[in-house]
Amino acid sequence: MYRQLLKAFFLITLISCSPDKENNHIDFHSTEVVDVTELPFGRIDMLKQYEKYVFLNDFENSVILQYNKEEMKENNRYGRAGSGPGEFPGGVGTFEVYGDSLYAFVNQVQLHVFHINGSYERTINLPYGMPSTVRFTMSEDKIVFFNRSNEHPFAIIDMNGEILHEFGKWYGNFSDPHEQFANNISDVLYDHVNKQFVRVFKGYPFIEFYSESGEFLNRVDLKDEPVIEERFEFMLNEHRNDSQNLRITYNHFRDSTIFGNRLALLVYRHPDDRGAKYVWVLDLSKGAIDGVERYSFEHKSFETLRTIELIENRLLLGYNFEHSSVYSIRLK
Repeated sequence: MYRQLLKAFFLITLISCSPDKENNHIDFHSTEVVDVTELPFGRIDMLKQYEKYVFLNDFENSVILQYNKEEMKENNRYGRAGSGPGEFPGGVGTFEVYGDSLYAFVNQVQLHVFHINGSYERTINLPYGMPSTVRFTMSEDKIVFFNRSNEHPFAIIDMNGEILHEFGKWYGNFSDPHEQFANNISDVLYDHVNKQFVRVFKGYPFIEFYSESGEFLNRVDLKDEPVIEERFEFMLNEHRNDSQNLRITYNHFRDSTIFGNRLALLVYRHPDDRGAKYVWVLDLSKGAIDGVERYSFEHKSFETLRTIELIENRLLLGYNFEHSSVYSIRLK
């Protein structure tokens, strides 16, 4: 009944209103919801906007779907369940769209390449393994990803999987390499406006900036930024007491995405506060952090909100509750 009322209320069109909090599992507070699309499956792990399309993964059915950005109607499909060429064993991990191709991570050490029309083209073997939950990125026919190298956490490879350059630094002094790896897991995004790579740590409020060649430019500790320190107050006590050991206790950033001069971070608060999540939208107009917008959402399930994506003046939220939904909210 709830789903029918919600769908009838929004009609899958661009409107300006607030959902009925009494009948909604999600409390958007004062944020303006402009659109909601319900999907006929149960789990979204990643959203990706590219040109006029939105791509998302149907994890349970091992397929990536292409939707029209404006109408959110399905146009195309990539892959299927299986272990052969162009197939996904055990669900779909992270993926990226670049030019006329879609690159999908599979088997921890491979990328399946599909033409944008949905046809399978080839498989790239990676020189190192990569976690299935982190975002990799593309730049000028190069692939940049977080890896299990002993020397540097990031590798730049060509379209044949050959290493061109490694960069980045491992943090923390751990005797167990697996523990060190877990504490350094990061998304890597490409900032097309400022022509730089952005490293977003999953477990700590750190962001690093690198040139296109992998040269270190700047490291920002978000809890030390005056413009946003008070907004990250819930993170501070733990890191003030344990900043040297860098022991991970919970995942701060579930997802991250960049569009234009905006960097969005999906923030988990604390495991004891299982119904709260936040999205911070940071302004990178000067090449570094120069402002922040805060969006707060409360809902009944900790794992409900799993992925976000920026589209011009909107933020897409991938929710999983009974069936998956994509909410579109207007940015401030």
